[in-house]
Amino acid sequence: MTQTRTDTRRRATHVVGTVGVVLMATWLGMATNGKLWAAEQAGAADVILGTVALSLPTLADGHALPPGTYELRLTSRHAAATPAGPPAEVNPWVELVQGGVVKGQEIATRIPASEIGTVAKTALPAAGMATVELLKESEYLRIWVNHDGQHYLIHLTRG
Repeated sequence: MTQTRTDTRRRATHVVGTVGVVLMATWLGMATNGKLWAAEQAGAADVILGTVALSLPTLADGHALPPGTYELRLTSRHAAATPAGPPAEVNPWVELVQGGVVKGQEIATRIPASEIGTVAKTALPAAGMATVELLKESEYLRIWVNHDGQHYLIHLTRG
């Protein structure tokens, strides 16, 4: 395998969820990164990432989410890996919970803090915090969570 093919494999273009937002990232060593969640490795309960307020109606995995406050719950489930994409471990499902009821779910992209600089074009959320940003002329919403040394990017379609 040539150096060019190796570099190309590491730079994966990954369509996040069903929204069609393309995220370009350099996935160097993420499959063997020692910072994988202990909860996932042990098959333990889901992890609460934080809470966000959505001010606009959105869609998560095709389900309508009205404006409101949602708890973000990281599950132990992952999206299926693809040959050209990153390993499944970097694509966990996150549930959006309101009043104790799961209102929607979406695939997140997990990026270790040590590698977020290769992806980030805007200011990072502070540790333990989340931001909600409008993207692509307000067509998409990105929830960005900085939790326990990992960054989670969740992309939703405006609904």
